[in-house]
Amino acid sequence: MLKKHRYLKHICTLVAINLLTITIISCPGAPGLLPFYADDPTAKFQINPLAFPTDITRVALYIDTERYNPLNALYYVLADGTQFFDYVILGSLELRQSGTGVSIYTPPWLAGLFLRRNTHIRPLQEAGIKVLLGVRGGHDGVTFSTIPDADLPIVHQTLEAIMKANLLDGFEIWDIDGADIARDWEYDGTGFPYPSGTHRLRDGTYHTILPDQWSDWHWYGMTEQVGGQALSDFILFLRAQILGGAAADGIVGGDIEQFIILVREENYGAWIPNAPPGGTFTTIFEHLNFSVNPNPASFGSSDGWGVASYPNTLGFVEGGRRPGGSALFYYEANRRFGPLSIELNPGNSRLNSTTVVPPIVDLSLEGNCIFNFTIKFYNGRFFEAGKVEYPPESGNMIFNPAYSYSQFGIIHYRGLRSVSVAATDNAFNITDAQFDDLIDRMTQKRDYLGFDFPIDIQTISIGGQRRLTQAGYMSITSLFVFGQPVINNGGNHTKDW
Repeated sequence: MLKKHRYLKHICTLVAINLLTITIISCPGAPGLLPFYADDPTAKFQINPLAFPTDITRVALYIDTERYNPLNALYYVLADGTQFFDYVILGSLELRQSGTGVSIYTPPWLAGLFLRRNTHIRPLQEAGIKVLLGVRGGHDGVTFSTIPDADLPIVHQTLEAIMKANLLDGFEIWDIDGADIARDWEYDGTGFPYPSGTHRLRDGTYHTILPDQWSDWHWYGMTEQVGGQALSDFILFLRAQILGGAAADGIVGGDIEQFIILVREENYGAWIPNAPPGGTFTTIFEHLNFSVNPNPASFGSSDGWGVASYPNTLGFVEGGRRPGGSALFYYEANRRFGPLSIELNPGNSRLNSTTVVPPIVDLSLEGNCIFNFTIKFYNGRFFEAGKVEYPPESGNMIFNPAYSYSQFGIIHYRGLRSVSVAATDNAFNITDAQFDDLIDRMTQKRDYLGFDFPIDIQTISIGGQRRLTQAGYMSITSLFVFGQPVINNGGNHTKDW
């Protein structure tokens, strides 16, 4: 990348300081707040007996600030009073480009929210929730991996300035909506901004790009300035910027928990190499907190939204990458990966659904429903670090995964609405027979696993129709992950700016 050498001294300093110093940054509570762990008020730990007792599992919530109020997240807690959400993401800043280069655009609804920070954002932070800025494409033909080198410093500086001016806690990079019009993809980054997948264009239609040999080169990191290596550097230099400035002479350091960076996997996001090309003696997980599946219809990214089946698996054999589309967790097991993504609002036009996604129930015992996805998350057996072998009959490298327990680290929600709005459609409808079956299945699984928590799923009845509340739906997951239901204590704030 252009200017990599300008960052190199800075990054080397960052790595050196990280090796020498651990800075614990906590978010102390104020009198009268709900109970919390002394150094992390939202900390939650999985009940799986094989879970790491010191590894916190995070819960993130993306808020579409054009339509919804982030303050509603404050009212969702576990039965012991712990805040259910660790991160609230404000959506979204956008990448735009013009004749003068790539810039960051702040939509008016997000700008309006910033003006109301004390009433709409600060209470979340006082409860220990970290509030992040979402960043995504702006349908302008540019995404994080195709920003010209000359524009990267101003993009990073602008993001840092917006974050710190509004006293926020980091970023979620959602690699989506960079496409503008239908055209061919070019390996040098001059064409369509994504090398594969189906993407929404500026006019709301969709365009599909099929992977080819050049897109696979991005996986290997053999092309410059675009692809996963460019996104890896984007993350690296973004953290460097917010920790002290990419060109600063001062010492840069700090715990990775001081500022949070998430990436929602989408094409390039699934090709992030473990070693950022612009760094020295550093790995991506010293700068990236979590990589998250963008597709709530699948446990782990599936074809259509994320990369799942491409010419190589970890670059070793033909037949497709591992489920989830990412090799990131190959290096960190699953602790930095979030395969469980949940859309609470079926009004999201991309999903073409009338119900919450994943749905509450499924006719198949192995179907795509929230209970089955939750058990997959509990089992934590997506992949663990395996090994590469050379079968004598083929002479080719083959990656053999280990299916033993390996813990996932984050659950990602989006689409939380005020309680009154969420009760106006059929998204959470469930028949009495379906509800009874759900409770039976949850009870049987609980007993089989040897737990004794009560199966507490909150429902309401409107016009004789039973439906789950948003908290009740969340409880299906929280019971098996944290051993507690989610309790809703309000949360009827509407967008008022």
